[in-house]
Amino acid sequence: MRRRRLNSHDGSCFYGLKTVIKKSGTAENPNRLFHACLRYRKGSHCNYFKWVDDDEFEAVDVCGKNKDSGTYMEVEGDYDEWRVKVA
Repeated sequence: MRRRRLNSHDGSCFYGLKTVIKKSGTAENPNRLFHACLRYRKGSHCNYFKWVDDDEFEAVDVCGKNKDSGTYMEVEGDYDEWRVKVA
């Protein structure tokens, strides 16, 4: 299972640049995800910041068959961690 972003964030900062999703490293919000400007904390005056809401992502099942090996694969994921299980 993986998570797919819903349309609750338009993906741009105050200057119209594409945002990225980063992981918080603070004690108050450990490993919490947030949207940030590409120039976040790099001397820019933008510093766009928005928490990723829990309802901003939806779970999606992904199962398929690899044509080469015939192995069934299932992808499971968290916001920032992806694992592939070979059944």
